[in-house]
Amino acid sequence: MDMTPELKAALEKRMTAYLQEYFDANASDALREKVAAEKKTVAGAYKFIESVAKAFAKAGCCAMPDALAYSLLMHYMEDEKEGAIYKTPEQVQAEIDKAKRAEAEKAKSKAPAESPAKVKAEALRQKVAEENANALIKTSAKALREGEKAVEADAAERAALVSKMKEAERLEAEKRKAEAVERIVLEQATFAF
Repeated sequence: MDMTPELKAALEKRMTAYLQEYFDANASDALREKVAAEKKTVAGAYKFIESVAKAFAKAGCCAMPDALAYSLLMHYMEDEKEGAIYKTPEQVQAEIDKAKRAEAEKAKSKAPAESPAKVKAEALRQKVAEENANALIKTSAKALREGEKAVEADAAERAALVSKMKEAERLEAEKRKAEAVERIVLEQATFAF
């Protein structure tokens, strides 16, 4: 079932508010200045995070831990351009292949031979495009690794808290048991006189 435009807008507004709150609480002054200078927005970061979720969705669904979303927010603010959309390596490669096929078709349809300068310029343009695509792939992989580390740290922290809570419950139960035994001993001592 698809979301209504109203529901999608309300969700985006709420999630953007959470991201803004996190950014305000955790961004360094240097990062804030960089973000302001580059005119980046939390709304742009939300679109980027949403594109990551869509790229990894299974059957149209993707659950993302808060820690991963916050890690992607900080990655976007530090390393991405405003309006950047995440693409999986497969999507990037498919776009490169499609562009190459289109270029080949275009080259076949051209009757006159191109000048050596044009051919060299086109080769350089393609090389730069491939380098940019490879850089994007590396940056995206880095962000995902950082997000995975954050998720693992969050899971470890939660496990430690659960362990502490269980220990506290065990100690509380022992305390109640000791108090009950003490009460019984005092009652019996009172009747012994």
